[in-house]
Amino acid sequence: ILFNIVRLLFIAKNVPHPAIWVIPVTHFESIILGIVIGFGGFDFLLKKLNANIIGVIGVLFFVILCLLPNLNHISNLLVISYTLVGLCTSMVLFAVSNSNFLKSIFSKEIFVFMGKRSYGLYVYHIMGNAVGSYLISTSILPSSAFASFIYALAFTIIVSIASYKFIETPFLKLKKKFEVIVTRPI
Repeated sequence: ILFNIVRLLFIAKNVPHPAIWVIPVTHFESIILGIVIGFGGFDFLLKKLNANIIGVIGVLFFVILCLLPNLNHISNLLVISYTLVGLCTSMVLFAVSNSNFLKSIFSKEIFVFMGKRSYGLYVYHIMGNAVGSYLISTSILPSSAFASFIYALAFTIIVSIASYKFIETPFLKLKKKFEVIVTRPI
């Protein structure tokens, strides 16, 4: 309740996006629900339900979220939007963690490949969105919201793969040269 009051104060003061999004006090659902699910806090309830059904409910929350105004539109609806972000991501996380069917799907080579590049997907997605918007504004390529999404996704994936190969992998190799594993008797 307290965090929602703080969020509403930010909204009332028209604090611009992404400030409300990145401050943990105003965007707490994802963090808190992720921690609770990680520690099994809802297992007594969620284990009674089929994990696949919980995943479908999480996806339905995502669909509802997509029908609400964009997260950068500052309004009281952000209280609902942020709550739905936390609920849909935590429910999908729970479902993937507890469903053999979903584990088998996300163990496929393409998902493992993209998972290893997920940091780059996270880092470069805003740039990808800008590129997608630019491409549809130039009228060089077909334009629609879906086309912008596809351009942004393609750009983000390509840049993430390059980043993983040329930036992340060399640093990961370099890290091994400097790591120290101290052993001591127990």
